[in-house]
Amino acid sequence: MLLQGNLQEFSLPNVLQLVKMSAKSGSLTIRREGESGKIFFRRGMIYYAYSAPQLLPLGERLIKAGAIGREELRQALAAQKRAGAGARIGSILLKRGDIDRDTLEQAVREQIEDTAFNFFSWPDGEFEFGAEESPPKEDIFVEMNVETVIMEGCRRIDEWELIFEQLG
Repeated sequence: MLLQGNLQEFSLPNVLQLVKMSAKSGSLTIRREGESGKIFFRRGMIYYAYSAPQLLPLGERLIKAGAIGREELRQALAAQKRAGAGARIGSILLKRGDIDRDTLEQAVREQIEDTAFNFFSWPDGEFEFGAEESPPKEDIFVEMNVETVIMEGCRRIDEWELIFEQLG
């Protein structure tokens, strides 16, 4: 364990900035009651993230974007079930020719962003950073600049606060 603490004492932007400035590789685990997630870093850059429960599954994200239809997703989910544990829906859709690599990478990028931005809304929780874990090999990875994620996360939080103010 390299770093651990509470989000009430150390804000998520500060933790992300520390990992970036030290150019560390590893995973930042974030937990609170009923929710958890991980953000993975490679040399200080974010390249993968997930949360449980998942906000918007990749297949649903691709349908929402108009990249695939419900039937393609249904067939891919059936193929995923047949393939067993570890089979990834994005890889299956890519192999079947339902989407191209750019579409998959964009959807994964949006999924990583949404996951990371969701963590910004947590007023409390525990975090720990360790260098021992990396995501499964078959996932699609995209590198994201920490400063960009921090700026966008803070912008989204500010917008939500304005909306709540307006609504009372």
